[in-house]
Amino acid sequence: MFCIEYTRIIRYKYLYVLYVKLVVSLFCSPMANSVQHVLESKCLEGLPNHDSFPKAAFQCFEELRRLGKLCDVTLLVNGSKFHAHRIVLAATIPYFKAMFTHDMAEKSLHQITVQGVNEDVLESLINYCYTGRLTISSESVQALLIGASYLQMDLIVEACCKLMMQSLCVTNAVAMLRFSRDFACEMLHLEAIRYVLANFVTVSKTDEFLNLTFEEIFPLLSNDELLLSGEEDVFQAATRWVKHNAKEREVHLPTLLACVRFPLLDLHYLTNWVESEPLVAGNEHCLKLINEAEEYFVRPDRRPLLKTFKNYPRFCSASTKMLFAVGGLDYVGYPSCQVHRLLSCGNTWIAVEPMNLFRARVGVAVTLNKLFVIGGNFMFKPLRQVEVYDLGISKWKSVASLTAKRSALGAVAYGDHIYACGGHNGFSSLSSVEKYSIKDDKWTLSPSMRKCRSAPAVVLLDGRIFVIGGHDGIEIFNSVECFDPSTGLWTFVSPMLTRRCRLGAAVLNGKIYVAGGCNGTHFLRSVECYDPVKDEWSFVCNMNVARSRISVAEYQGKIYAAGGYDGINNLCTVEVFTPETNSFQYGPCLNGHEGSLSIAAVPVNF
Repeated sequence: MFCIEYTRIIRYKYLYVLYVKLVVSLFCSPMANSVQHVLESKCLEGLPNHDSFPKAAFQCFEELRRLGKLCDVTLLVNGSKFHAHRIVLAATIPYFKAMFTHDMAEKSLHQITVQGVNEDVLESLINYCYTGRLTISSESVQALLIGASYLQMDLIVEACCKLMMQSLCVTNAVAMLRFSRDFACEMLHLEAIRYVLANFVTVSKTDEFLNLTFEEIFPLLSNDELLLSGEEDVFQAATRWVKHNAKEREVHLPTLLACVRFPLLDLHYLTNWVESEPLVAGNEHCLKLINEAEEYFVRPDRRPLLKTFKNYPRFCSASTKMLFAVGGLDYVGYPSCQVHRLLSCGNTWIAVEPMNLFRARVGVAVTLNKLFVIGGNFMFKPLRQVEVYDLGISKWKSVASLTAKRSALGAVAYGDHIYACGGHNGFSSLSSVEKYSIKDDKWTLSPSMRKCRSAPAVVLLDGRIFVIGGHDGIEIFNSVECFDPSTGLWTFVSPMLTRRCRLGAAVLNGKIYVAGGCNGTHFLRSVECYDPVKDEWSFVCNMNVARSRISVAEYQGKIYAAGGYDGINNLCTVEVFTPETNSFQYGPCLNGHEGSLSIAAVPVNF
């Protein structure tokens, strides 16, 4: 029996040795690589789709969690328990990844108490970790944002911020500003600040604004980007806030009134409203601020020495502007009523509601959400009519007419008034100036200029109205007159380097740019810049073509020069000056406005 078994063992051993030799010879032969390739191919064909594999795995994790299987950690919140898998929490929530992968006390605990998150939010976020689905509503968004911020779930925080940004309004803007600051939501905080600055006038009248602390209100009142109808809004907001709790807040009044740019106020408002305010009249520090402002008004010769931030208008980058082109001549030389607006992309003009009248060589002035078109001519006959385009309703309406007919005039808005300067009445050039009260819908005469000026350019800078160039029918001027509304006086400043009429002008970065026009013998493409601090003019780069009867406006930090006449043809082309490169490039053409048109950038806030 022993021999038989031994013989079997020897036989099996011999067969095993043959098998090993066969395998070795197979994989060492030339066929080895091809055989291995076939085997690998057969195996790969059976693998599941790799895109669906993680999803299927997480579905399995979720099922195991629902069944309470293989869960190795329990999260405790206000008596509620949530079973989960450490590996899933660590893979999806940065807070738990740091906890489980570093030497923290909770690393080895089976039960962990979670602070800073309520039970409903934690349950929603855990479900999100397993399913990738989360519903964010206006009712749950704040709690979700707090919980996600605590757990460092940035994608959820961002989604919550975007939803809250969509719901920003006048009544919740201050609360949103505080909430975003307290929970370090930078995206939401920046948007809330932008909203408050761009809607300051209405926000400052809410109860929430009155409940701000001094540390919260001071940065707002001093911000350069407040969108205002005038510095009166800042003064009124500051005094309302102090009066809300005068006993404790009156000590802050001088600091807050130092934020008001008094030199930009109307002198009448300063003396009749600001000085008569009881809070101001009884405070020597406030009266000192008023005296400094009055010195600015009564000593114009000292203004260059008093240059501070208080002398410069605020600029709200959050408020957008819309660039409009109005009137002029059509392609057959007939006066036009067409109006076009430049799209925000800057490469296309679109038609909007036309004016009520056909007219060219008009004066234009802008206030918040409104574009005023003043005078002009129809078939060489000067006009008195004035109409205003309201961007809020996209409609034109007629308002009070000028007291005199004016074509080729200059116009500008200052506060709640519009000034129409010079022009031509069909017989002669004019030195007279009219002032329109938007509130009263009435034109009255203002002090006349020192010279009769037809086809001048008019701009507002540092609270003063500059009337530049033009002609009187005999002489073309390079002189510049400056009107101070607070004193009612006209003075001359340094003249341009070139005589110009039918020119265009705009203000950019605290300086005046004039472009094109005619000097009596040539149509011009040169451009000059006026520095009010130095009272000096200097040349900048030329336009690509000569343009008389040009219109110029500042838009998005650039100078737009539109239309005109080059001595042969009326022009529909537009050039754009970029100060950083000191160069002009062609912009989108204004088809339908060929010469004698006007452009204006209207500040918008809806």
